[in-house]
Amino acid sequence: MGTVRHNKEQKLEELDKIKSDFLSIVSHELRTPLTTIQGYITFLLNEKTGALNQAQRECLKISEDEADLLNRLIEELLDLSNIESGQFKVTLSSVDMKDVINKALNSFQFLAKDNEVGLENNLPDALPLALADEKRISQVVTNLIENAIKFNSRGGKVRITASCDNKNGKLIFCVSDTGIGIPEDKLNSIFDKFYQVDSSTKRRYGGCGLGLAISENILKLHHGKIWVKSEIGQGSEFFFELLVFEPHKLNQNPAFSRI
Repeated sequence: MGTVRHNKEQKLEELDKIKSDFLSIVSHELRTPLTTIQGYITFLLNEKTGALNQAQRECLKISEDEADLLNRLIEELLDLSNIESGQFKVTLSSVDMKDVINKALNSFQFLAKDNEVGLENNLPDALPLALADEKRISQVVTNLIENAIKFNSRGGKVRITASCDNKNGKLIFCVSDTGIGIPEDKLNSIFDKFYQVDSSTKRRYGGCGLGLAISENILKLHHGKIWVKSEIGQGSEFFFELLVFEPHKLNQNPAFSRI
């Protein structure tokens, strides 16, 4: 019986490796031609081959947006492949989360305007530095804000708040929206890879259901976590926590900088 169980586990491990290798290979193979496509779109938009009329420029802008979306999907597949193979790493140091969040909010001004969604930055003035990998935590913040805008309603709001748990040395952030909300029976599944609340949501909002799964893994590597509170028709609140940056602890545990 033990031999059968061992063989099954070995087979599952082999299948996981095949899947991970496949994702990595496909993602790399897609990236090369996509980079070429994006280059030519930029070349044409800069009118290197001649002046564009309004219709041509609009068509190229749509192509550029779709190519950018495809590039992000490929990046997510590569991240997933690296997570599953244990090659996904973070380098933790002091990070000003106010700067990270401000940059993310600025990058979504046009999307928010197009969706008629208001963005509110309610971060406190005195916010300690966080122990984080700036690039990776920016990825988490960007994903949460983009989702909050996309799954919102016209005239809705996205709010960013934060608090400091001095007793436990943690910073707690919240990205909330006034959108469609998440059914209670789906709350435990939304951080699963490739998960979509339902097929109609997937068709309307796009994406392949990797953003939250990757965000959860990033926060685990930060010795933090992510969770959600939501109710249908009442919007959602996504929380995540980070450790407060304390130089003496970083020096005492240099493993933090090599994760």
